[in-house]
Amino acid sequence: MIGICIKAGFTCPDCDSYIPMNALVESLRCPACGTEHDLTVDHWKTVLDDAIKEAPHSEEGEGSSSTVFGNFNYRIEYGRLKPRYAGTKDDIPIEDILEHLEDGYVFHPETGEKTFIRKSPNIYNGEFSGITALIGEDASLIPRRGEGRELQVENSGNPVALQCPNCGGSLIVQGENRTETCRFCDTEVHLPDGLWKILHPTRKAIRWYFLFDYGSRPFTWESDIFGGIAVDAGGICLAVENDYGDMPITACLKADRTEVWMRDDLELECDSEGSIPGPVADYDGNILIMHENRMDLYSISLKDGSVTSVIKGTQKNEEADLDITEPFNMDEVQGMTAFPDASIMLLKSFDTDYGYYRGFLRFDKDGNPLELWKPEEKREERKPGFFARLFGGNSRASRKRDIPYFENIGDRPDKLKDSTVELASGADGSLYLLSSERLAAFNTHGKMRYSVELPCSRTWGRPVANSEGEAFVLTEGEDDRYEVQRISAAGEVSVWAESVTAGGKVENSDLIVLTSEGNIHILGYSGLWITIDEHRSTG
Repeated sequence: MIGICIKAGFTCPDCDSYIPMNALVESLRCPACGTEHDLTVDHWKTVLDDAIKEAPHSEEGEGSSSTVFGNFNYRIEYGRLKPRYAGTKDDIPIEDILEHLEDGYVFHPETGEKTFIRKSPNIYNGEFSGITALIGEDASLIPRRGEGRELQVENSGNPVALQCPNCGGSLIVQGENRTETCRFCDTEVHLPDGLWKILHPTRKAIRWYFLFDYGSRPFTWESDIFGGIAVDAGGICLAVENDYGDMPITACLKADRTEVWMRDDLELECDSEGSIPGPVADYDGNILIMHENRMDLYSISLKDGSVTSVIKGTQKNEEADLDITEPFNMDEVQGMTAFPDASIMLLKSFDTDYGYYRGFLRFDKDGNPLELWKPEEKREERKPGFFARLFGGNSRASRKRDIPYFENIGDRPDKLKDSTVELASGADGSLYLLSSERLAAFNTHGKMRYSVELPCSRTWGRPVANSEGEAFVLTEGEDDRYEVQRISAAGEVSVWAESVTAGGKVENSDLIVLTSEGNIHILGYSGLWITIDEHRSTG
């Protein structure tokens, strides 16, 4: 649990005066013109969201400031800082705050000065879960018990007499409204600026604090997902954009969406459009994800988010012949998967004299080239036929014709003409290739197990596979209904689950991940996360 400090305010849209936001309340009255402004949860999200997201990963005393323009123009300062007694630099022990929450205040041990504390109002608990206490707010702004949104007014216990300009009658005002109705002649009397300021002295923005239990706050996101993989005990590791779209975030989450760890300081290259691969698991407790330089490959521990290694890439040979193995680098890589034998397969784009094509390459965990497929038992070599010898069966023209489209793919594939192919691996070393609505599976020797057309209008994300050789694909039908289709080890297709089991149709789904327990997680835009267990219940 940490302390977060806030100092904020906004410009009144009616008179351009500054209104300090010195308490987490549902409305604030402008001290200059008297207009009361409702503060919705969205308003407070503007003020608090960055603090909540950044402070847990900042050092004590580290903070930031920002200006946000809109209907309300905000000035915001925030940072990670232990709560302090009012008017001092003395820290309040967290245990004292928690112990006296029901009392509503704590005393400074030497001066006896009160610092007001309270629980976060219930209306904010959904958006700001994890805030366990508010400390040091302006007590005059905090609603009194049982009075809802009514705000206290400075000097409200000392009413002021004012003469009606129309009839001369005496008005007794307390300053709750900028205008008062004369009880003698019903004239609307506007309170002069001087009197209004007496009743509503100008306040400056003050620092106030809240305790934040970031370990209990569910992780969410507003953007698309670059990729996700399953981890032990039903957890998920995923990569998403931050709210500004300029920094990839990698997070490992428990099944209840709380963080195991989160990294936003890595130089990652991610793209939700699928032009580069998202993170993949390496069967050794790490995830592999592309470095920002588009040459190297990060290996990141699933346990704590630490970088276990960086597989360095070397510059590719632009003039390389098709038969020359490319050195390891992530440039132009559009697909990637890892196998239980610690090898990594890449699908790269090449631009040659024969045109564009995609080629498969395999490397070890240090980036050394490997044979693409495990060798089978040796067979007697057959000599090329007469016409092959005459016209050069290994000529460049022949090799150009030999590059197939996905629908014509055969055993031991090494090249494809198709532009988009998703890769995945199975625990038995199988390779799964998904292109449009067709899924193909190959054993460790490159022999095709099956190639099937899936009954759908499109597919989303990578396929996933279990230890029994079954594959699962997230599909979308003509009627926009999402399904998880199951493909047996023999290539038989069936509907494993509809993602409409509970809560209606799921939209904006990007991908699925499969846990060792057999549960499917459907992830998508703006925090979408649905879990379908092997008994087809949804949560």
